Amino acid sequence: MERNYDGILLEQRPNNNPIKCFTYITTVKELLEYCTVARQNDGQETGYQRIIKPAKVKAISKFMEINEYNIIPNSLIIAFGKEFNYTISSSNNKLTINYEDADSIEKKALIIDGQHRLYGLDHFSPDSKIIVTAMLDISNIDQAFQFVVINNKSQGARPVDIKAVINAEPFKKPLRDRFIEVGIRYGNTATVLDYFSKHADSPFKDLLDWDLNLSNKRRIIQVQAIEDIYKYSLQKISDFQDEDSLAFSFISNLWRIIKDLYPNAWDKSVKTKNKESNLLMKATMISVSQWLIDEAKAAQKYTGFSFLDTDLENIKTEIIDKSLLSKLPEDFWIREWKGGLDTSAGRDMIKNSIEKVILNIEKGGEDDWDIKVSVFK
Repeated sequence: MERNYDGILLEQRPNNNPIKCFTYITTVKELLEYCTVARQNDGQETGYQRIIKPAKVKAISKFMEINEYNIIPNSLIIAFGKEFNYTISSSNNKLTINYEDADSIEKKALIIDGQHRLYGLDHFSPDSKIIVTAMLDISNIDQAFQFVVINNKSQGARPVDIKAVINAEPFKKPLRDRFIEVGIRYGNTATVLDYFSKHADSPFKDLLDWDLNLSNKRRIIQVQAIEDIYKYSLQKISDFQDEDSLAFSFISNLWRIIKDLYPNAWDKSVKTKNKESNLLMKATMISVSQWLIDEAKAAQKYTGFSFLDTDLENIKTEIIDKSLLSKLPEDFWIREWKGGLDTSAGRDMIKNSIEKVILNIEKGGEDDWDIKVSVFK
């Protein structure tokens, strides 16, 4: 198979043995035909790339889906090793790639920077066009060096400078919702609460009990519950501390599954403001979230579950199903509960009651699930 591209050949530093680069435009689908990733965890001693984070890939795909004006304009950096079969005509800046023998990693181009962007765009649309800068004939040593330099020396703008831009009057109003959509949170522009109040993936969209929700009839979710769940997830899950968008995705998907499991209890909570259902009470939301996180962490060494994968199906299989939360009858949430549960002792009572119901079902069957459940009035 042969691919041909017009582009620009560049020698940034003219010396006796310059590193040359070639910049061109292709599609994600074409690039993946002859380009791959070298990772140490795949058993490649000369691998240098990180493990890919599925949640980050999906976040990039979602970024593209959310708004038709969202694009990724920066180049992917790849390497053409000495065994990679290509030619460049310096007279007309034309790149020719022949990869009919590109069956081994040595004969493929390797991604130095941009693997999440590449796979995120592939998830969004394989026909997406991308800008690629290929470093030519560089060794694995030089590739690893560039990988470290790019990831170690790259520095984002200071938060104070970003705040100055996105809170400036010409930008603040027209860009506010777009920032919230993609989870950018600086100053007063987009907070954790903004995300769960407005983001399309949030099961709590338009349900938060705060002044920005203009629908009084649907102001049901206590903001303190969201904040406490978010803080607990960062405290307990180290993977979320470096990338809190994973926490957003995790909490959203966790409660989307619970919503699907108990639709009647959810609707009753919303319609009656928790008078006929306890599912969305502050104490319940915090207790259930904490219990599930603790259960998942305790079982992590046996299940192989990774909090880096916040995919809906993964959370359902590895957390909801394995914790046996799905065994709880919907009536558990609808029964009349004791009051005063919004305390540490009250939340422990809710957790213990969940475990008691599961134990009752496992011992005596579904008819005896409600025996000695302490949370019931």
